[in-house]
Amino acid sequence: MGIENLIKIDKKREEPLYMQIYIQIKDMVEKGIIKEGTKLPTIRRLSKLLGVNTVTVVNAYHMLEKKGIAYSIVGSGTYIGAVNYKFDLSGDVEPEIVDSISRPIGSRYINFASSNPSHELFPVREFKEIFAEVLDRDGGMAFTYQESMGYRPLRESLSRLLAKDGISTDPRKILIISGAQQGLDIISKVLVGQGDNILVERPTYTGAIAVFKSRNANIIDIPVTNEGIDIKRLEEILRKHNIKLFYLMPMFQNPTGVRYSDEIKSRIMKLSREYGFFIVEDDFVSDIYYDSRPTPIWDYSHADNVIFIKSFSKVFMPGLRLAFMVLPDMLLESIQAAKYSSDIATSGFFQRSLQLFLDKGLWDKHTEMLRHVYKARRDFMAECLNNIKNTGITFKIPDGGLNFWLTLPISLNDREIYEAALKEKVIVAPGSFFYLNNPEHNHLRLGFASTNEDEIEGGINIIRDILLALRNENYIQTEPLL
Repeated sequence: MGIENLIKIDKKREEPLYMQIYIQIKDMVEKGIIKEGTKLPTIRRLSKLLGVNTVTVVNAYHMLEKKGIAYSIVGSGTYIGAVNYKFDLSGDVEPEIVDSISRPIGSRYINFASSNPSHELFPVREFKEIFAEVLDRDGGMAFTYQESMGYRPLRESLSRLLAKDGISTDPRKILIISGAQQGLDIISKVLVGQGDNILVERPTYTGAIAVFKSRNANIIDIPVTNEGIDIKRLEEILRKHNIKLFYLMPMFQNPTGVRYSDEIKSRIMKLSREYGFFIVEDDFVSDIYYDSRPTPIWDYSHADNVIFIKSFSKVFMPGLRLAFMVLPDMLLESIQAAKYSSDIATSGFFQRSLQLFLDKGLWDKHTEMLRHVYKARRDFMAECLNNIKNTGITFKIPDGGLNFWLTLPISLNDREIYEAALKEKVIVAPGSFFYLNNPEHNHLRLGFASTNEDEIEGGINIIRDILLALRNENYIQTEPLL
């Protein structure tokens, strides 16, 4: 039976026809139904058999090529097989991880490295209706430049969203940005100069480290404990150095998943006022909590020294690149100017769409659904990890966020495990990738944002076998000869 006879499309579905074709071919490749080197039906033949326009098939084939699943030869056709299958590890997965993963496709990879939501969880249907409503209401105005601070009705909606959590802020202090990474870049351009002392957590998001390095700053890291940062170490650093700002993630920290205690947050705020440094608080996943909603450091402050960044990427659709900052009065003018020089303004159409999404109550419904889905995945991964404790791993079950932080036996090396897992088509994030310097090599970050229960169980079993094999190998190598 030919490939074309296995593809079924439904013209009544909301999903575009070319995506239906792309997904079905991709699934058949991953399941081994279509082998590498197989020639796909000609565009004309497949369009005729499926009763669709040739452009539909062209778009499906282009998507296969873009994702590295197929390649075309001029005058010959389109074939399955890619020497550079790129995984979508955008978002907060470090570039080093992304760049190191380039493998042939043949079967499905289990991706524990990504913290982006599964695409099937995107609110596509709701946003399709929202997009149509924005266009009907605003017409061409939806595509004009907004003021550089952002679409005013959206800023008002975000102020109300924060107020529901007991956080009061004036909409005029809210700046809409094109993703949290842009926020960090803008802040650095305004506040960070050559040689300035910048504090970060250890380990931390290396995208922030890259931004501070680009400003030739002196970066100092502070260890993260189970309650938050090491306060004694912070006090020692503050006595020795003049600190410009402290970048931190107190609500389900990346990569450890630690939730800062109220005592630690309160102490950090007191020290920031005493020593006069800015706090840059990055909230990238606080909406994914499984116990009680965490409160930001910002909530503890009446001082004008906290910059709060909130991203929608991990609970929304990452490709929209929407986030916002709440700014101190003293920085409003300078940061607004830096935003303008960066990209003038964030997409007006997407801003207007998000505003409607919030005002219709769809955000609350969506995040509630995500918490339910991700809590089930977290619980299942915890069960699977508990079943392999004989490998020597230790971990704490996170009460929010999208990943586990594993501590390995000291004899094991995270990069060895990473390479061994990759050979078995399992992708993990080595803990050493998240350190400024002198990395610890006995940690792994395992995410469950992009995996289902079957993948979680299968992937954890593969990791178990790798850990046991490496432990036995190390034991044999180190056992003294008699």
